[in-house]
Amino acid sequence: MQQLKKRQHRLVGVKGSSFRRPKFFAPQGDEVPSVTTAEMVEVDRVAVEETGPNLYQMMENAGRNLAQQAIHSLRIAQVDCRSARIVVLAGSGGNGGGGICAARHLVNHGAANLVLCLSSPQKLKPVTRWQLKVFRSAGGKEVTPSELREKKTTSTSLKTDLIIDAVVGYSLRGAPRGTAQELIRWANDSSAHILSLDTPSGLDSTTGETPGDYIKATWTLTLALPKTGLSDPSKTGEIYLADIGIPRACYTAETLRIDYCGKFFGGHYRIPLRIESEGDEKVQAARQKVSKATVDRIVFLGTSSGVPTAARGTSCVALRLSNKQVVLFDCGEGSHRQIIKSKSITASRIRHIFITHLHGDHSFGLFGLINALHITSNNSKINIYGPLGIRRFVESVILISASSLDHVNIVEISGDSPPAIDIGSGITVTPRKILHVKELECYGYIVKESPRRGKLDAKAAKELGAKGRELGILACGKDIVREDGTIIEAQRVTSPPSPGIKIALLWDTYDASNAKKEATECSLLIHEATFTSE
Repeated sequence: MQQLKKRQHRLVGVKGSSFRRPKFFAPQGDEVPSVTTAEMVEVDRVAVEETGPNLYQMMENAGRNLAQQAIHSLRIAQVDCRSARIVVLAGSGGNGGGGICAARHLVNHGAANLVLCLSSPQKLKPVTRWQLKVFRSAGGKEVTPSELREKKTTSTSLKTDLIIDAVVGYSLRGAPRGTAQELIRWANDSSAHILSLDTPSGLDSTTGETPGDYIKATWTLTLALPKTGLSDPSKTGEIYLADIGIPRACYTAETLRIDYCGKFFGGHYRIPLRIESEGDEKVQAARQKVSKATVDRIVFLGTSSGVPTAARGTSCVALRLSNKQVVLFDCGEGSHRQIIKSKSITASRIRHIFITHLHGDHSFGLFGLINALHITSNNSKINIYGPLGIRRFVESVILISASSLDHVNIVEISGDSPPAIDIGSGITVTPRKILHVKELECYGYIVKESPRRGKLDAKAAKELGAKGRELGILACGKDIVREDGTIIEAQRVTSPPSPGIKIALLWDTYDASNAKKEATECSLLIHEATFTSE
């Protein structure tokens, strides 16, 4: 275990480096172990030679996940896969094979305007060559790098909706050169969004260094486990993790000893990751100070339907936590002014905003609030969660108005039952799709506290000899061990933990049955009644 713990903190293969391994977290808060290039090479070796799956199987799994992520990314940009202009850039190795495989899946799903561009078709490895054969059997279209460059001069590249980057994988050695370098530059010069496979081409997957040109990705879909070099979001964009079928026995092999359980996937094959640098001592110190919080106040900032009235604003509800942080649910027109008028909360304490759907009376207040917080709140990070389309919705207005999104992190929610979102301090928010109108996806949210610790029986603790700060330790549920070896057990002097409260927020819906399981036995249900179609 000591060897394993050391592997999890120091980078393997970076001799004498003081750089510390970044931490990645799944949506529900579980930590996801990361790997260096050397470790990932060993994972591949053990899988191929000992546990399986083989290279063909892993490449197929990688390509299918990449195709699904591409469709998801296009939905974010509100572009239909069948009409989208997609360019797949593929190298000669395993990364390129995954890109070619994804291209075939997209063609099979009706992507009529997709073209594949190979950087080195004469150098394809056998498994990659096999993927190219299958792609051609599917009727896929190909262009050469020179043809791609020529189209740039006719402004055709400006019409590209998505570029899939599968040029160079984790095996990067030095700066990209030749055709690979030209394709990277072409992609960066395009106005299209870029989705990178495993790591952005040109990025060292261990250190995150970029010795030359590199892809400036919008999203990165990393495979099996996140690579330690994916530590700078300005280079990687949003990071997603894909399961490619490698069994636990591979990760826990004697040569690796990676603490892997796979539960962080939460029943999904692809999940978004958030990152926290373990080397950031300020972040770590802050984490040590954060204790479990409770919801201590609910503030109805707006309850009017459709339009505001003289007495009521449009939809916005705030939860104030015991640590004074604020969580907003919906942010209709005028919500910021309602917050200013409120005596219970302050805008500078807002850290999370959850949007149920994109109708204006639930979301048009975001723009002014984002701009105001950029000016007044020392750029404290704000996380905005909402259905597919919220990224484009927010970015379009904020960027056109020359405001800033540097302090904003946008997370798009999809599916009927997405995993719970850990917002810290022992509180989770679980989204569930509910029905509103056919044109827009709508989500309800269930907020749940962690169990509240039991109360200390100070009299009983003192009778057992506890005094002073020992009483505080026992109140936190920790045992006291005296120098003479005697133990005062916390469970003997504290009551059992009690369940934390659960709040269900379900509004603008005619059918919330999908949220029934999560909302059952909630402490508080916030629902609404509005006009019927009659």
